[in-house]
This record gives sequence, structure tokens and C-alpha cells, in this order.
Amino acid sequence: MAKKLSLILDNEFIQYCKLNDIEDIEKLAKEVFTKGFTMLKYGDRPGIVSNEIIPVIPLGPPTGLKTLHKIEVKSNEKSDLYGE
Repeated sequence: MAKKLSLILDNEFIQYCKLNDIEDIEKLAKEVFTKGFTMLKYGDRPGIVSNEIIPVIPLGPPTGLKTLHKIEVKSNEKSDLYGE
């Protein structure tokens, strides 16, 4: 017969649940554990299954760019903020 494993909750986790008015502490603990284990098992991005490197082919310069207008900035020759 397989031994049933239980989750021991940290006091900080229980305090977090009390502060955030979470009533079903064990349900949240199981969800957090499942999410953490999934990240450990598959990585941060489970959509990427293999470590295959896909080459990126540059397409060249973008087309249809609009001309930007130049803005002239006039410098203030005054010696300080108050013009003195």
C-alpha cells in the first residue's frame, strides 16, 4: 500500500492566507505546489518543449517608413535658472 504524502504548510503561508481572507488554505497550497512543480518540471515557459535553436533570417530594412521631422532645440545661454 502506497504511503499518502501530506503537505506541511509554513507559518508564513498560513499568515498570508489569513491576511488575504483565504478560507480554503489547503486548496491554495495544493494549487501553488502544482504550479511550482509544473514550472520545475517543464520550465518557466511550458510551451517551448525542445531546446532546438531556430535560425532567424533577417528580412532586410523595413519598407514604408515615414519621414520624421527634425526638431530644433534652442539653447538658453543664460548662466543660471533665473537669468542672472
